Amino acid sequence: MSTHESTCCSNCDNISMGLDPEKFHSSGADCIPYCLSKTLTCNSSPDINECRLSSSCPANSLCTNTVGAFTCACNPGYIEENSTCVDVDECLDDNSFHCPDNSFCENNQGSYTCRCDRGFIKLIVFCVDIDECPSAPCPANSACVNNIGSYNCLCNLGYTKQGHLCVDVDECTDSSVCPANSTCTNNVGSYTCPCDSGFIQDAESCKDIDECTDSSVCPANSTCTNNVGSYTCPCDSGFTQDADSCKDVDECTDSSVCPANSTCSNNVGSYTCPCDSGFIQDADSCKDIDECTYFECTADSTCVNTPGSYSCDCNPGFTKQGNLCVDIDECENSTLYSCPEFTSCVNLDGSYTCDCDAGFTGQGGVCEVVKVVVVVVVVVVVVVVIVVVIVVVVTILVVVVVVVIVVVVVVVVVVVVVVAVVVVIIVVVLIIVVVMVIVVVLAVVVAVVVEEEEEEEEVVVVVVVVVVVAVVVVVVVVVVVVVVLVVIAAVAEVF
Repeated sequence: MSTHESTCCSNCDNISMGLDPEKFHSSGADCIPYCLSKTLTCNSSPDINECRLSSSCPANSLCTNTVGAFTCACNPGYIEENSTCVDVDECLDDNSFHCPDNSFCENNQGSYTCRCDRGFIKLIVFCVDIDECPSAPCPANSACVNNIGSYNCLCNLGYTKQGHLCVDVDECTDSSVCPANSTCTNNVGSYTCPCDSGFIQDAESCKDIDECTDSSVCPANSTCTNNVGSYTCPCDSGFTQDADSCKDVDECTDSSVCPANSTCSNNVGSYTCPCDSGFIQDADSCKDIDECTYFECTADSTCVNTPGSYSCDCNPGFTKQGNLCVDIDECENSTLYSCPEFTSCVNLDGSYTCDCDAGFTGQGGVCEVVKVVVVVVVVVVVVVVIVVVIVVVVTILVVVVVVVIVVVVVVVVVVVVVVAVVVVIIVVVLIIVVVMVIVVVLAVVVAVVVEEEEEEEEVVVVVVVVVVVAVVVVVVVVVVVVVVLVVIAAVAEVF
């Protein structure tokens, strides 16, 4: 045994006794490997309890002393690795740990711990949910909702999450949120849809209010007209709006409202256009009544129709006296007539004429002196024609009588003769009467001529003509008498 070993032996004893070798020998620390490996035999020293030395075994191990030696076993939860005991992470192996539901494995040095998940709390060996809501820091206008292991802060209806806050939602930005005919009103956390004026709530819609069912809603003389959401009160025809009432319109202030020949009459709410006197309604106009078609004026007047009336105008040559038309005697007023020379005014009914004065004749208002000779000649011709006609007629009558007598009966010859004589006498009387008439006429003509003209030569001519006419008439009468007597004699001789 060397000196170093001897020294170590004494130190090993100190070590086995649990004393720090460094306290005894400066080189005591060098002896530790020898002492531990038991390569050094100190015959004089007892068994050393190496486990008394903290450095005998590595950390997290258990030292077990044996006679002349010791063992190091890693503590539970550790495993030897390179002469050291390293921690075993049981949480890495599902079979190495046993934790309840809602917990998680947390590795420790040499062991593990089962910690409850967030939102859970350990109750005996279980992890039960924590109701955070009683103390949850939820913002205003939100509601806490507890979940398994946690909680949520849900914004109330009408609010929305904005960061950590719940702010009001303006539902009115969505035009479809309210029904038709309503107006969206945003409130804090909600909204309302009050119906617009003129509408009423009907379940989830707004129904139009028919204001016209209330008869007092409109003023008098107007008609209620219901509109969607409102109503109007237009004034009736013939009325106009006057503040909150309907005032009658006086249509007659407009001169063109009625047709011509009518008079406007204003009524409450309307007007009429009765035709004036003398006119009659004809569609939209007033037509003049022609009174002359059914009205008769007095004699000597003419009906003249005028617009709306008529008049009875006296005919020309007549003048009005009261209701009658009387003849105007133009001949009494020289300003009312005009007659040419040798004429005289003669009043007519409604007029006058200018007749030629006696001894004058003419046409076209021009009168000339009548020549006596011409007048006498005309008279003679007329007388001769009359006498000839009478003679012819008498002759025919005599012949007819004679023929009738011959044919009828012979025995009545005497009667025939008597009749013939009577007929001759009658004829003679007639002729004498005619001659006398002619002589009278001629005498009158001569007297007029003598009075008017006083021309002696023409008077002489007239006297000669009268004498000649008288002679001619006498001769004709004698001839007729002779003829008749000869006829009668011949008849008498025959029978």
